[in-house]
Amino acid sequence: MASHYFMDDVSLIDLDSTTGIEGISNNSGLEVYPNPATNQITINNGQLTISKIELVDLLGRVMLNYSITQWRNNEMQIDVAAMSKGIYFI
Repeated sequence: MASHYFMDDVSLIDLDSTTGIEGISNNSGLEVYPNPATNQITINNGQLTISKIELVDLLGRVMLNYSITQWRNNEMQIDVAAMSKGIYFI
């Protein structure tokens, strides 16, 4: 016997406010752009000390892994041109 579940119109809402995800502030100065990206992404570490960056797919697989020893003017470029189209987390 098989069961099928269909979900539609799923959203996450902060119950303490009605501002949603736009209400989250980024006081650290961390920037990742462009989004979406086709050839490369730029990460600006702002005020953070970052020693490792991983790009992870929706299944939790680590697709790219960088150990960072030196930043160039607080920025790092990552080549993503060879990656398949999809959604990734940094």
